[in-house]
Amino acid sequence: GALVIVGVGALLRYALINVDVPSELKLVGGLVIALALGFGSLMVGNEGTRRAVSLALGGAAFGVAYLTAYSAFGLFGFIPNTTGLALLGLTSVGAAVFAVTRSALSLAILSMVGAYLAPAFAVSDPGPAVVYGYYIGASLLTLAMVMARGWRPLIHLSFLFTLAGGVFFGWTAQYYTPPHVDVMVPVLLLLSAIH
Repeated sequence: GALVIVGVGALLRYALINVDVPSELKLVGGLVIALALGFGSLMVGNEGTRRAVSLALGGAAFGVAYLTAYSAFGLFGFIPNTTGLALLGLTSVGAAVFAVTRSALSLAILSMVGAYLAPAFAVSDPGPAVVYGYYIGASLLTLAMVMARGWRPLIHLSFLFTLAGGVFFGWTAQYYTPPHVDVMVPVLLLLSAIH
């Protein structure tokens, strides 16, 4: 699954630089690959020895969808930053639902790592309300998965990324300054309450 994701990422980059077709077709290609991998995951089944193959194909499908969504705003600039982050968030929600329905903690962890890293891929600074609103949504998604399956490692992952990622992004973007206090205080209190 990881090799497929890296391969598709390299293919998208190669297509961006060398292939002379409309950028929309390049993105449609990524979407078609993600759908084909997802369909393959459903067709393989989820029983016995086929489970590992099904999970790898499903994880690869969401990884390719994640790369395609990122390419839409990060490489091609088709959509604004906040819409791109929303697409990455929706992809993470889809991966989380897939992980919960398949009882796959490993995919849940990978989907949430992708979700928490998404603000790092923002091309421009979307502002503290968008970044921390995104972290609130990701933390609530993690809470829902923990309540549904009891996956305790996700609590630690959420806390680590929210604390470390939130502090890092906030510090580097200078969100911890007086002009942003009206946004930062409520979101930090809400994140603390969620955790």
